[in-house]
This record gives sequence, C-alpha cells and structure tokens, in this order.
Amino acid sequence: MMKLLFAACATLCTLAPAAAQEAYPSRPVRIVVPYAAGGATDFIARTVGDRLSKALGQPVVIDNKAGAAGAIGASEVARAKGDGYVLLMTITDTQINNTALYKNLVYDPQKDFVGITQIVRSPALISTHQATGIKSMADLRAKVAQGNAKLSYASWGIGGLGHLAGESVNRTLKADMVHVPQRGEAPVVNDLLSGAVDVGLSSVASAMQHVATGKIVPLAVLGRQRWGPLVFSAITGGTQTQHWRGGGVGRSLILLAFLFTFKSGIRGVKP
Repeated sequence: MMKLLFAACATLCTLAPAAAQEAYPSRPVRIVVPYAAGGATDFIARTVGDRLSKALGQPVVIDNKAGAAGAIGASEVARAKGDGYVLLMTITDTQINNTALYKNLVYDPQKDFVGITQIVRSPALISTHQATGIKSMADLRAKVAQGNAKLSYASWGIGGLGHLAGESVNRTLKADMVHVPQRGEAPVVNDLLSGAVDVGLSSVASAMQHVATGKIVPLAVLGRQRWGPLVFSAITGGTQTQHWRGGGVGRSLILLAFLFTFKSGIRGVKP
C-alpha cells in the first residue's frame, strides 16, 4: 500500500492544469469521500490525505458526502472544475454498480473521471454479533431452516456491493432477511455491536478490531483471498465481491481507494 501511496503522490505532483500559470498545487486540495466518516474508505482517504499533504506542501481536506450508494459525492466531483483540486476517493459502487442501478445517473464514470491509482483491494465480510449464537455460514443456514427466524442484515447502502451480496445470500438460503441500509460501513459495524441487526456486510478492515475482541463474529469473506481461517463461501451462490479503493479526478481526477480527477485541463492525463 505504501508504494502505491508514494506513486499517487508523485503522480499528483506532475498533474498541473494545462492553462494554469501557477505551480500545482497552490492551495488546499479536497478529497471527497462518498461515504460516512469512520469506514474503511474514509480511513484510507485520511491516510492518503496526510501523505499527500506532506508531499504536496498543501493542506488536504477530507470531505464526506454520503448517500445514494456514493452517487452524491461522485456527482459533486464530476461537477467540480477540472483543475486537480477536487479528488474522489471511492470504491466500485460509484464507478460500476451505479451505472446499472440508476436510470438517470448524473455523471458518467467513463467520461467524467480519470483514475489515478488503485490503493487497496479488500474482500467484503459477512459477520454477526456474538449474541446470535451463529458461528459459521452453516449455522446461519441451520437457523434459517428452523423457520420463523426473522433475521435482518445491514449493508453500507442500497445498491452497494454489500447490499447485492446480502441479497445473494437471501436468495440462496431463502432467508428473507430484512435489509437495513446504512450510509457507510461504520454504522453497519455499530448496528452489529448493538445487536440492532443479526448480520452485517462490511469490509474486513472496518470490522477487524471488533473481531479480535470477540464482539463481532466473522462468518465468511466474499473474495478470492483467505482472511485468517475464513475462505470464500459458496453459500452466497457464487458471488465474489472485492472492493477496490482508489482515487481520481473529474473531466475529473479520482483517488481510488481509487484516485480520480477531472480529465479536462490536467497535463499528463490522457482522456
């Protein structure tokens, strides 16, 4: 991850607006995170922002704009002036899922953004709270099979990868779990800790500290890589979800837990 952070810093240092007479950057840079504070994307944005600030010699401000599966924050960056001062730190929801979920998406991920770098790839995690007594996906299946379970699950928002994976579990198990959409991963973890929901879908990073204390019980990862004793569970009907996180700018740059920025007016960035 550190090598990618340094690469992102070096890339941004070379992205000077074509028409600008002043050196870039000459003022603070803003990174928009389209999810609530406290989640993995927010944490990564703040880590990257701190390194970028030191490398660029300007303040880097993190601006959380949650809602609509990340579309609110992404659309703000897409509307911003393409001068490299407004970046987007996001995951696959805003750039891939939303194109299929929204008929009238106000931005075009292909035309309105340029990826700078992918910073992190993280599997989604299915977990529960300790009071449910569920210790594995087999236990969850058995609980559903008993009938009248009335379970619920939380994800980081309607249309996000967590929601899609949760519905895949629902269909496979015929669980009829009620979806509780949140505005980010941190509220999902809080719901699990309080017992407000039975199952939660988040990134591994968001739940990890609570897994270590036993307050959250991991059931399966939805990705190709093993996480501790957990492996991908076929119970999800073959769904494999991976969050990439990076940045960019808008015809904008994105920081992809993907760094993106605007394409127009950015020297060294090909449309």
